[in-house]
Amino acid sequence: MQEILNIFDKYVVYLHAKLKHKLTNIGRKMKKTVLVTGANKGIGFGIAKHLGLSGWSVIIGARNEGRAEEAISKLKAEGVDVLGWVNIELADTKSLESAAKEVAEKYPTLNLLVNNAGIPGNMALEGRNTPLDDIRTTLDVNFVGTFALTKLFIPIIERNSGRIVNVTVPSEISPYWHPLAYVTSKAAQNAMMGVLAMEFQQKGTDIEIFSVHPGPTTTDLNGNMALPGFHDIETVGAKMAELLNDGKSHQGEFIELYPIVKED
Repeated sequence: MQEILNIFDKYVVYLHAKLKHKLTNIGRKMKKTVLVTGANKGIGFGIAKHLGLSGWSVIIGARNEGRAEEAISKLKAEGVDVLGWVNIELADTKSLESAAKEVAEKYPTLNLLVNNAGIPGNMALEGRNTPLDDIRTTLDVNFVGTFALTKLFIPIIERNSGRIVNVTVPSEISPYWHPLAYVTSKAAQNAMMGVLAMEFQQKGTDIEIFSVHPGPTTTDLNGNMALPGFHDIETVGAKMAELLNDGKSHQGEFIELYPIVKED
C-alpha cells in the first residue's frame, strides 16, 4: 500500500511540475516582447513602431547609443512601450555574445527576434566589377553576423516558444535590381532560414523561423530611392506588424509583403 502511495505522490509532483511549466509558457506567450535589430531608422524603425502600437514591448537593436536613444524618444512619443536598447554590431561576433547575455538577463520574456540590420555593400557596381573585399564585408555582416546572432538567441526564443523573422530579398535574381554583394549575402541568409526551419520541424523544436521581403521601400539603404512601386517605411512597418500578428504559422516560408511586379 505504501509503495502505491509513494508512486501516487511522485505522479502528483510530476503533474504539478508539468502544470507549472505549461502555465509559465502561457505567461511568457502573453508577454509579447520583440527585439528588432537596426531599429533606430528605416524599415527597422517602422517595424518597431507598428509592432509597439499593436501591443508589443520593444527592444531596440542598434550600433550607436545616440541614435538608439533618439529612436526610443520618438517611439515613446508615439505611445510605444520601449524596454531599452541593446548594442548589436553584426561585424563583431564577440560583442553579439554580450548582447545575447544582456537580453537573456534583462528581458527573459523575449519571444520575437526580427533580424533586420544589415549593410548594402556597393550597390552602384556591376557584378564583375565588385571588389572581393566588398563581397567579404557584406557577407560577414548580413550572413555571418545574422547567423551568429540567431544562433545565440535560439535558446531564449525556444524557452518562450517564439519566432525568428529575417527581413530579406528573394534569392531569385531580379533583372531590375541585382547588386552582387547584397543579393548574395541575402541568398545565403535565405538558405540559413530554410535549413533551420527544416531542422526545427524535424526535431520538434519549439521555434518558428521565416523570412519576409518588404518589397521596394524608400530607405537610406538605397539612397532614398522613390520610384513607381516603392512604398514608404510607415506602410511597410504597418504591413509587417499585421503579418506578425496574424496568428498563423509561417515556418520556413518566404513571404513577400509587396512583390516586385515584372514588366512585360
